[in-house]
Order: sequence, then structure tokens, then C-alpha cells
Amino acid sequence: MKTHKAMLLVNGIGILAVSVLNYFFQANQFDYTIKCICSSCFTVFGLLNLVYALKRKASCPKFYWTMGTGVVFAMLGDVFIYHSFILGAGAFAIGHICFFIAYCFLQKFTLTDFIPSGVLFTGALLFLLFCPVLTFDEPIFKPVCIIYAAIISAMTGKSFTLFLSKKTLFNGIVFSGSFLFFLSDLLLVLKLFADIGDWPYHGCITLYYPSVCLLALSMLLKVMEKKGAQA
Repeated sequence: MKTHKAMLLVNGIGILAVSVLNYFFQANQFDYTIKCICSSCFTVFGLLNLVYALKRKASCPKFYWTMGTGVVFAMLGDVFIYHSFILGAGAFAIGHICFFIAYCFLQKFTLTDFIPSGVLFTGALLFLLFCPVLTFDEPIFKPVCIIYAAIISAMTGKSFTLFLSKKTLFNGIVFSGSFLFFLSDLLLVLKLFADIGDWPYHGCITLYYPSVCLLALSMLLKVMEKKGAQA
């Protein structure tokens, strides 16, 4: 149990650091340097969880590898989107695909998964097509957003059915992190394509960092769930 407690402490410190940096990031007019440091923090403890899982020979190592890769691409999305919407969205999309694949390693994709994923995508699609305040300056931006919405809807829908199949702490954390990510991206669309002030980005960032922290933390919780009796 000592190693688990030590890793929980590491994750707690990492989440606290991200929370504090998130505050200063928003309080300092979304300073890019602070954002990069903040994103590096969740990446570091996420990768430490990956290494810990591999070191303990946790079952289903493919899950941990793909989750760790997803966390890295989330960080890259943070970095790239400040310079290019397409590059940033692409990095985030790859991250979401990694998370989706990771969930499928735990529970195969079934027709049931289409229900929550379809509901989420329909809502997102209607938002992108008919929200009156959205203005896409470049024609390519709207289809990119639609494709991205399909990907994150699939990821979030899969996390929901994973939770419904077995209501454990791990599955609850995975679903919570995925759903917060989904909501934060809707707000990001408002920030990027609607001229309605800074509040959408404040909301986006307020939800985004907890979402990625939860997904990074979930790797450790999965190790503890599988190996708890031997710790």
C-alpha cells in the first residue's frame, strides 16, 4: 500500500499545481508561458502513472500506453492551438482517439455505444450548424469542428457505457473526465468563433484542466483497482 499512497501523493501534488497554475493563467490574461507550464504538469504526473503501471506489470498494458499517449497529445493541443487552430484541433483529436481506443481495450465497442455517442454528436452538430453567434472565418473550420465533434462524442459516449457497465470509482473518474472535456470543447468553440467576451474561455479552461487531470489520474486508479490486493 505504501507505493500506492506515494503515487496518490504525487498525483495530488500534480493536481494541486495544475489548479494553482490554472488560476494564475486566467488571472494573467491567459499567459501562454503559464499555460505551457500548467499543461506540462498534468503530462508529467500522467506519464509517471504510465511508468508506474508498466513497472507493476498491470494487466492490459495497451490501455496505459494509449491513455499516456492521449495525455501527451492533449498537452500538444494546448501548445499548438495558440499558433494554429488546425494543428491544435488535430492534436486534440488524436488525443481523443487515443482515449477512445484505451476505453475499448477495457470493453469492446458495441452497438450500444452508438446511443450516447449519437446523442452527444447530434447535440454538438446542431450547435455548430445553427448557433447564431458562431462565425467561421475560414470555410475549412466548420467541417474540422464537425469531425472533431464526432471524435470526442465517440470518446465520451464510450466512457458513459463503460461506467454504466460497472459503476466503479475508476469508471466514474473516466466518464467525469471525458464529459468535462466534451463541455470544455463546446466552450472553446464559442471562444474561437463567437465574439461574446472572455467568459467562454474562462469556462473552457476551468473545465479543461480538471478533465485532463482526472484522465491522467485514472491510470493510477486502474492500477490500484487491479493490484490492490497485492500492494
